[in-house]
Parts: sequence; C-alpha cells; structure tokens
Amino acid sequence: VDARAVIGKTGACYTMFNALHHFSDTEKLNLLLDMRKSRVTAYIAEILQPGLFCLIKVVLMTTVGQLFLAPFVKPFSWKRLFFTWIIPVNLITVTWDGVVSVLKSRTYKQYQLLFAGEKNVHVKRMGSFLAPVIVIEINPA
Repeated sequence: VDARAVIGKTGACYTMFNALHHFSDTEKLNLLLDMRKSRVTAYIAEILQPGLFCLIKVVLMTTVGQLFLAPFVKPFSWKRLFFTWIIPVNLITVTWDGVVSVLKSRTYKQYQLLFAGEKNVHVKRMGSFLAPVIVIEINPA
C-alpha cells in the first residue's frame, strides 16, 4: 500500500504510527491535502524525535533488546537466531534503520511550523520525558 496515495471514504479515520518521519516535508503536506480532499480524519503518532536521548534509547533497544528478545519472537525461527547472534545481519540492519529514523525525525516545534498554515490540523505533545509522543490530528475541512 502506498501511504502517499490516500483514497478515502468520507467519514473514514486513518492512523499512522511512527511512520511520518519516512516522508519528505513535501510528501507530508501532499498527504495532508489528499486527506483533506477525501474528507477523512487522521491521527498520526510519532515517538521518535531528534536528539541524543532518543538515539541512545533506539540503539539500546535495537541491539541489546534484539539480543535478549530474539528467542521470544513468534513464530520461533532458528534462522532469526543465527542472523542475530552468529552473523549479526539483523542487529546491523535494524540498528541502522533506527539510527536513520531518529536522524530523519522532527521535533514538536518543527511539526508545528510545517503545519502552521493548515486549518484543522492540530499538533499535540503527549507522554512523558522518557516516552514523548507527538500526535498530529487532521480533521475534515
């Protein structure tokens, strides 16, 4: 599914969790316009923010977390353990993806500036210092 091509039904509600940072600013605005044209409601949540603290959390979870949790992922796979513990392809690729995602992420204020001129778009900060969440609410025009 191409998330950039929203073809919604009027009254539908879409959600996107921790994925908006993958789009360029132009794609983010085009997505917003498409949602508005389709007259849908959307809630977009981003847990990543640029900064050293977030980067440390991501690196710890994608390395140490993977090492400890790999045997418990269902369905169980010997191949997963091999590529996590013996030849650490999983560790390298997942950690790289996490680091790049943190570097591409935006702050609360940057999202506010990006959507500043847009009606019916509300950027909210939720959560705590340890687990902040940016929620972008898009309502039909």
